[in-house]
Amino acid sequence: MGLAGLGVLSVIYHSFALVWQPVPEAFPHRELLATVSGCILVLGGIGMLFSRSARWATLAMAILVSSWLPLQVGLSLWRSPAEVSAWTTLAETVILMAGGWILFRSLMRERIGAEPKADSVSPYNRAFQLAFAAAVSAICVSHFVFALSNPAKVPAWIPFYVGLTFLTGVAHLAAGCGIILRTAARLAATLEATMIGLFALVLHVPLIAIQPTNRVYWTTLFIATACSGGCFVVASSIPQASPAPRLRAASGV
Repeated sequence: MGLAGLGVLSVIYHSFALVWQPVPEAFPHRELLATVSGCILVLGGIGMLFSRSARWATLAMAILVSSWLPLQVGLSLWRSPAEVSAWTTLAETVILMAGGWILFRSLMRERIGAEPKADSVSPYNRAFQLAFAAAVSAICVSHFVFALSNPAKVPAWIPFYVGLTFLTGVAHLAAGCGIILRTAARLAATLEATMIGLFALVLHVPLIAIQPTNRVYWTTLFIATACSGGCFVVASSIPQASPAPRLRAASGV
C-alpha cells in the first residue's frame, strides 16, 4: 500500500516520487513518464495484496524500485556526495529492494513447494540481508546530523526530541550490527520494522492531519510504510535462533 500510495501521488501531480526518483526536470516527456511510473506503482502495489497476482506484481515492484538506485547514485550523490539526505534516500531504497527481492523469491518457492527453512539460510537471502543491514546502519548518521542541525523544526507533540533522535539512530545501528553479526538478527530486523512503522504513526500521520494537502508529508508517510513492510519481509527471511544446547538437552531433544 505504501508503493501504491506513491503511485497515486505521481498520477495526481504528474511527477516522479520526489527525491526517490530524481529524474531531471528537462527530461523529455517527463510528466508522461511520471504518470506511467505512477500507474505501475498503483497497479503493482495493489497486485501484491492478492495471491493470484502477488508474485509478478512483487517482481515488477522490485525491478522498478531497483531502477531508482542508479538514478540516485548518478544524479543525486554524484552532485552532492556530502549530502546526508541523499545517502538516507539511497538507504531507504536499498531497504525496499531487499524486501522486494526476498519476497519475490519466497513467493516463487512457495509456489513450487520448496522447503522454506532451506531458503531462509540461502546465500541469496543472506546477500540482501547484509545489504539491508548496511542500509539501516547508514540511516543512523542522518539521525545524528538532524538532531543537531534541526531541533527547532521538531513537531511540538514529540518530547525530548534530541535525545529520542539520538536513541533511534543508535537503534538503527544496533539493528544493522545484529543482522551482520547474526546476534538476535531476526529480533533486530523485527524491531527495526516496528520502529519505522511507529515513525509513520507518531510523526507522519499527525503532520498530514495538520496539513492534509502537503505532498511531502504524504510521500514520507508512504515511504515509511513501504520501508516498514520491507523490514518485516527481511525479518521473516532470517532463521529463528536455535535453542541453547543446555535447553535442548533439558527438553530431551
